[in-house]
Amino acid sequence: MWTLVHVELENKVSSAKRAIFDEEMAARKWQKLPDPYTTWIASWKDGITASQANRQTELDVASAAETAGISVYEAVMHVGPGKPTRFSNQ
Repeated sequence: MWTLVHVELENKVSSAKRAIFDEEMAARKWQKLPDPYTTWIASWKDGITASQANRQTELDVASAAETAGISVYEAVMHVGPGKPTRFSNQ
């Protein structure tokens, strides 16, 4: 099971807080994609349900935001059996 999550942080969030957020997500085994910025992927152990992956994603993002002192964010995620595919026309 894989999850892709994009987290939109407010423009006023400092680069220091963004760095803390990034460190916290990485500590939770999320892999940051180079672009689009603040997009992460994670793989889950066999047997985890989509509901469990959704909930863990919400907890990980909330915890990273709290640790970084970020109070406002929006996120969108997708959970599925295949690894997300990244592509570009560049």
